[in-house]
Amino acid sequence: CAPFASLHQPNLSESRLNEWQQLFDAGEKARGSGNFREAAVDYDQAAKIDPTFAELRFHRGQCALQLKDLATARTEFTAARDLDALRFRCDIRLEKLIWQEAQEAVTLADGERALAEASADGLPGAHFFYEHVHLTFPGNYTLARVITEKVEKALALPTSATWPTIDECEQRLGHTPRDTQMAYSAMLGRLTDIPFTLQANHDEQLSYLTAAARALPPANSVASLRQAQSTVEAAVARWPEDAALWEQLGEIKQAQGDFASASAAAQRSLDKVPSSADCWQLYGISLGQEGKYENAISAFQHVFALDPQAVWARQNLA
Repeated sequence: CAPFASLHQPNLSESRLNEWQQLFDAGEKARGSGNFREAAVDYDQAAKIDPTFAELRFHRGQCALQLKDLATARTEFTAARDLDALRFRCDIRLEKLIWQEAQEAVTLADGERALAEASADGLPGAHFFYEHVHLTFPGNYTLARVITEKVEKALALPTSATWPTIDECEQRLGHTPRDTQMAYSAMLGRLTDIPFTLQANHDEQLSYLTAAARALPPANSVASLRQAQSTVEAAVARWPEDAALWEQLGEIKQAQGDFASASAAAQRSLDKVPSSADCWQLYGISLGQEGKYENAISAFQHVFALDPQAVWARQNLA
């Protein structure tokens, strides 16, 4: 993940800054043509003038990765993260505080290590992350495993049972390619705005997500909705007390234009968990589409009671 912003050392003279820029530009040109070894030399020379520019450290990491120098790549990517001038991610200072607290008061589930160990090169990337923080389904699965294993140990629970596989979790949660497609859509929308457009690898990220999205059917295509409906209905049949599955089924039915079935599924979910503002919203929209406006108004008022800042519910009420 490229840094979002980079700054030079404040005391760098104009002549040294110009020299740095020439070396950086030469490295960019060499890297762009696929000459990573030459680019690394130029970047190294620039780093002797100013090693604090986050984007420089990121490109050094890219070169090291291409040259199969994983240790250097890890060092440089970490430095790029810690030097990021627009720092959304947890840096080394915060990591140390977390580790310190873990030694004194709590049990630490080391998600960073778990994701690294599950990655082929020890560097978690697009398989586990959509962008800088949001996890893919495999990423969530890996993180959930390391957390629950720690919980199991802390509560002294029996450890003889086998953990469900990622495929079994997908079935249990009613997770389908449609969910992945909707996540890609959300992330592509996010990445077209600042600060993501400032990242050095922005075009690469967009290309990757676009290609991944195109490999799946559109979220609301007949085939996608039919597969999602089949998967979620099978999960509901096995776990009929799961409110989240009923809400998922309601959303699918709504996308199919079957508003009566959508409101019925939402009602089943709310019977089990009446505190879900999202499900009240789904219920209200479905009722409105059926023309049951008084009932829809009541549903949106439930949303306000649970979340006074639910602006979309107020829009729908209007």
